[in-house]
Amino acid sequence: MDRNYPLNAWYQAAWSNELTEQRMLVRTLLDTPILLLRNDDDEVSAILDRCPHRFVPLSRGRFDGTTLTCGYHGLSFDTAGQCVHNPHGPKASHAQVPTYPVIEKYERVWIWFGEAELADPALLPDLDKIDITPATSRSYHHMPMAANWLLVIDNLLDLSHADYIHPALGGFVTEAKGKLEERPNGVSVRWTAQSADPPLVFKSWVPEGKADIWLQADWVAPSFVLIDTGAVPEGVTPDRTMWSLHCITPETATTCHYFFGFGRDFNVDDLQWTATMGEMGAKAFWEEDKPMIEGQQSRMRTAGFFAIEPALLSVDRAAVIVRRRIQKSVDAEVAIRQPVAAE
Repeated sequence: MDRNYPLNAWYQAAWSNELTEQRMLVRTLLDTPILLLRNDDDEVSAILDRCPHRFVPLSRGRFDGTTLTCGYHGLSFDTAGQCVHNPHGPKASHAQVPTYPVIEKYERVWIWFGEAELADPALLPDLDKIDITPATSRSYHHMPMAANWLLVIDNLLDLSHADYIHPALGGFVTEAKGKLEERPNGVSVRWTAQSADPPLVFKSWVPEGKADIWLQADWVAPSFVLIDTGAVPEGVTPDRTMWSLHCITPETATTCHYFFGFGRDFNVDDLQWTATMGEMGAKAFWEEDKPMIEGQQSRMRTAGFFAIEPALLSVDRAAVIVRRRIQKSVDAEVAIRQPVAAE
């Protein structure tokens, strides 16, 4: 399977608290073994997890908060990847380890694999509105997936599947009114249902009678999806919302990292509500989405999505638009990197 992810983009590498609990975290991202480090100044850096001497994992060495020392022959490197000590002779200035631009924002560590000079922080998804809500209203999770990252994006942009594999969350989407909007850096899909029977997840919002329900998925290129949802009693103006945030980072051609979280703008200090919503959402993703998407990958094996000619339906429109946009970005990067043929 050819590369189907752009390099000139920010991807989530970790949750910030993963590097609070430990100073070193190794993770394969975009087919690259990455070692994330948090130094004594609380700054995060990303370095290739491969010693330039004999190519062993640097993560098998030690990090003292300033210097990373290989566990095989003792070469030491700073967080910029430069060798600063060679116990076997003069400092090996030629021993340089590649590093990658990183940003720590929105309680996430973001990494950039493309051209370093293009790593603009302004290209991060705008999560300011969500970030200012108190931590008591948010919960975060990381789920490894044995599936190509775009299968997860597909799943998030066609939420009609909730009616079939999420009994506590769905039951109204297939019959809901849908609207798709294309944006310069994204795609938005919204479903609205009036006078519907509220599913279990909304029973505390609408304990009796019919409900007006909305569900919106906003994709921000290339790997972020924000889902905004809520319900009110029939005919009532919406005054609250709940969201789930999804960052999907490729690992290999057939695996990915699924970072997801939940939050809301009401009852923000209710820890029990936060725990309940987090548990319900995590259960849906771990026990319902994950087995289905991984089963999908197992049947596709290493074939590309369009190569096996999917029988596309109207509900696939957003996912197809996104796949084509991503492929266009990948093709543009490949074209730039291709050498010009001699005349």
